[in-house]
Amino acid sequence: MSTLCVLLTLLLLGVQLPPGDQPLVPPACQRAPYDGKAEAMPWADRAPVASQAPRPAGRLVLWYRSPARDWYQALPVGNGRLGAMVFGGVADELLQLNDDTLWAGGPKDVSNPDSLKALPEVRRLLFEGRNVEATELAGKSMMGRPMRIQSYQTLGEVYLECPGLPAATDYVRSLDLDTGVASVGYTSNGVRYERRVFASAPANVIVVRFTADKPGAIRLKLTLKRLKDASAAPDPSNPHAIRLRGQVNRDGGGEPGISFNATALAVNDGGRVSNAGGVLEITGANTATLLIAGATDYPGLGKGGPDASVDPAGAC
Repeated sequence: MSTLCVLLTLLLLGVQLPPGDQPLVPPACQRAPYDGKAEAMPWADRAPVASQAPRPAGRLVLWYRSPARDWYQALPVGNGRLGAMVFGGVADELLQLNDDTLWAGGPKDVSNPDSLKALPEVRRLLFEGRNVEATELAGKSMMGRPMRIQSYQTLGEVYLECPGLPAATDYVRSLDLDTGVASVGYTSNGVRYERRVFASAPANVIVVRFTADKPGAIRLKLTLKRLKDASAAPDPSNPHAIRLRGQVNRDGGGEPGISFNATALAVNDGGRVSNAGGVLEITGANTATLLIAGATDYPGLGKGGPDASVDPAGAC
């Protein structure tokens, strides 16, 4: 049944439809983690956006008048090891996190024992000009086992929501290619909100800075999620922090692989911070800053399996 038929049926039955054309979606912190089924990592912001905002200042700036609808439209920040894709939502924001040492593999001898035996025949076929046959034989007998290495793994996602922001005007998001800072700005309920996101190389963190032109206007909730192999909880060492801890399934065979940790720390000016069930909430703040760190026990190229002496949580 088409979408139009469904809508007409609902109207005939007297079902009241929501205002506007935005789909009904839950707040960010209540959404399920990304499951990988949709390649583009779609995202929906509950707050409608209207904008005729001018171009932001800067020599080299990517800028847009609406939030990203999927991963391809999000703006990247990174420091060479830790990175994030910033979607730029108003009521609902998503930061997809990456750590370049997190993958699903481990040390393994992938040498093919049949390679040496097949080499003379592959050479003979090549010398006879039978390249297709030589290629097929080499593919069967000389490639590594397995032929493909395990995949890179995402560190997780930051789900962030700003309650009480029903709509926004004068919206603009941008990425300054000179400074590496991603910015989001908009007006809601008469307050101008600004957000800055960048990756610090010296501190090895993603920094998210929230400001508003009205005191006490900052209100937000956030949590960390990952589809599998991890769970979020309050940081026992800091009441203003939450942790996402986990361990990947090595080579898809059930053997424990690389352990990892992501930590989000809230620093507020004014207001208060609460921490329950792996969800941080900031209310009534003048400004707020999130510091997001990530680490794994990857030992380094060619140094064997995970380093048992490294505690990823302690490294954050």
